[in-house]
Amino acid sequence: LFDIQDPADQIEKLQMNTLNLVHRTLAIVKSEIASQVVGDNIAGKYDESEHFGRTLRDAAKVIKAKRTSSTLGLAQKNTIILTGQSGYDTHADQTNLNLRGNLNELLTTLGNNLAVFFTDLATFGILQDTVIVIYSEFGRTTHENGSQGSPGVGTDHGHGSHTMVLGGPVK
Repeated sequence: LFDIQDPADQIEKLQMNTLNLVHRTLAIVKSEIASQVVGDNIAGKYDESEHFGRTLRDAAKVIKAKRTSSTLGLAQKNTIILTGQSGYDTHADQTNLNLRGNLNELLTTLGNNLAVFFTDLATFGILQDTVIVIYSEFGRTTHENGSQGSPGVGTDHGHGSHTMVLGGPVK
């Protein structure tokens, strides 16, 4: 007598084994990333109350785990991380300090969190191998669309965009 297995059973077992392997691997990756301590450096701490601060914190954890974890084996792999900060689509009241999400508040949040991230990268020893590109998906005109001093002063969508490039290799 021969033991002939149903091909569907074999495929199902292979799928279950693969799924279990994926789950175990993801648990290891999640644990390695969660255990990383980042921020709280000479530049300050990530702003945990704001989405952009939390995403940069998480990016720093991923980068540090990638760099320091022998379990992951990713230290020499190139990495691209994309994150974002919303709220810049303002047309008026960009200088109104009483308005949540004003341009001053947005740029302060951007600058403070980037300073902590930049310092983290230097601490991890990877700043020389890192380029940070900050861009806007839409441009703004450089001239105001209202009268100086009026509460409605802002800028309209422009024809270009803004880009900043930071990092160790940037001259």
